[in-house]
Amino acid sequence: MKKKGTALLAGFFLYLGSLNQSRISDSPIYQARPNLVTHFEHQCGVNYRGKSIHFVSEPHKLYCSACQSECRFENGPYPRERIVRIRERIIYGLFVCLYIVSAHAGTGIEPFSKISTERRDTLTKRLNAYVEAYRGRKWEKLYELVSSVGRGGVNQNAFVAAMKSEHGTDFAQMPDLLEFRPELIETDDKGEFDIYGCGKARREGMMFNGIAITHAVLEHNEWFFTDWRFTEFPNEPCKALSDPKWEHPAPMEWSKPMDEVKNFKSKGVPFHVDAPQ
Repeated sequence: MKKKGTALLAGFFLYLGSLNQSRISDSPIYQARPNLVTHFEHQCGVNYRGKSIHFVSEPHKLYCSACQSECRFENGPYPRERIVRIRERIIYGLFVCLYIVSAHAGTGIEPFSKISTERRDTLTKRLNAYVEAYRGRKWEKLYELVSSVGRGGVNQNAFVAAMKSEHGTDFAQMPDLLEFRPELIETDDKGEFDIYGCGKARREGMMFNGIAITHAVLEHNEWFFTDWRFTEFPNEPCKALSDPKWEHPAPMEWSKPMDEVKNFKSKGVPFHVDAPQ
């Protein structure tokens, strides 16, 4: 995130620098009043069309970086209102750039900074796939991303049946995760990871937003997720994550299967349980 912000700022200041290196033939003063440029060339004694120029603060002067001299125009100053408009555009552009940087920066901290560099990319990809599977109700795909604890020992067919039972359109016991933007990660005493971020979910047409958490584990050298939930009810607003004083709640229990699987088992529906590996 920091790198994106730095790149945006660098690009903007490179643009500002390019304003001082514009070709005289492309400059507003040449396009509007070419006779002034002709006079400028005559005053300097050399044809500088196409060379770099720099506008000084006085609107009635041009400074030629090539001949290191200053030339006045006898037939009128450079319009002051045009200089004001240019300055306003530069200031406006700077504010827009700073707004974009702040909007993308979030807390300004790499959310997976506690994870080794070689595992960060795979964690990001797997987490995105997890959210996408939830959002699209692709339960077969979600099964491949849920940890062994989260699955509760059931096979894929039983898992899909459990998810369909709890995530109906008109009636649903559990919300569908639609979006999750990670902000920070904490390690528990088992060496597993709690990822906190801004979550968005839907249940029976109602939308919910707030700070959410998902539990990530490494199994067979790959990332899996035990479950997710909002940290509190009513939900904590996501803006609280930007507060340096915000503290995550007490560690949650992640040693049991997903609620959908537990509820499915409690109904007494026959299903296959995989043998422990």
